Amino acid sequence: MLPRKGGPDSFSTLGAITEFQLRPGHIPLGSPGDSFLVRAGSRVVQDTRGFYYVGPALSPGRVLLYDSTGQQLRAIGTPGPGPEEIGRIERIALDPHDTLHVYHGLRHTVFSPSFESVRTSRLPGRIGGVTFLQDGRQLVTAFVATRERAGYTMHILDGDSLSLSFGLTSGKGDPVASAMVMAMQVVPSAPEQVWLAHGNQYRLERWDPSGSLLRVITRDVWWFPASTYPLRTSVQGGIVQEDTAGNLWTVARIPTLDAKRPIIEGPERKVDYTSYESFYGQWASMVEVIDPQGGRLIASQRFPFSISGFVTQGTVCRFNEDDLGYMVLEIHRIRVRRP
Repeated sequence: MLPRKGGPDSFSTLGAITEFQLRPGHIPLGSPGDSFLVRAGSRVVQDTRGFYYVGPALSPGRVLLYDSTGQQLRAIGTPGPGPEEIGRIERIALDPHDTLHVYHGLRHTVFSPSFESVRTSRLPGRIGGVTFLQDGRQLVTAFVATRERAGYTMHILDGDSLSLSFGLTSGKGDPVASAMVMAMQVVPSAPEQVWLAHGNQYRLERWDPSGSLLRVITRDVWWFPASTYPLRTSVQGGIVQEDTAGNLWTVARIPTLDAKRPIIEGPERKVDYTSYESFYGQWASMVEVIDPQGGRLIASQRFPFSISGFVTQGTVCRFNEDDLGYMVLEIHRIRVRRP
């Protein structure tokens, strides 16, 4: 169905700016002595018991489990193409009952709160973002290459069957590129609504699960130029969270001033990062907080490192390298420093 168009709001010049504060101390996930190592691009979620889940791991087909102090407990899942095995992980998510959902290729595997495999089923498309509605259905961003679904960015999964698709990328219903959809993220908004964040432009859309577009928020800032294709811009957006006060927290990863483009060599166009002193030293982050109701920008600050995403309310994760060059995930608490 075609959504009702909401009017865009511009937050280019609104609001007073205050600063963020990363609180002292952090929780590291991953060490050289662990049985399994984290990798670049891993995602982190935390359940109500305090366990951290990290996936994908450096070893494919596994999700890593850590306790609240960062101690690795075990790996979840068995790699492979079999019915109960895990392939290339695209996304991990937790529902309100601490059930782990692993989306890998065109398959969806569910693990119980005791980490046992419950079922694996086939998906209609590759999943980019996912959130759970109050009735247990999943609202996902996905590229579904069928005649009736092509061009839609959001879909309601009832079980593993599509019951509704909405959110056209253009009024003409042109097919959407897979990379464009995979760069979009969706998060819950109270009451039963969601925010959609684009990865290739500073654009936030509030949707009703019935398919109505309620609001659009955009920002015109020099450090986040819009692109018609997510891989043609060096800025990576699409990271958003709504806090308990209804404010929107956004993160965009931007190249540092001394960033160098990777060397691409050979007929396979392989990317060579060996010339980098530290790959993650090439990225910075812009974090902002927007008050959608009051129409103001609460805070905006640049951090000299890459923030990978939000974990819970008030916590973010970042990749780092230890002295031996091993990848470590750090969980930091973040808040707005009031004037």
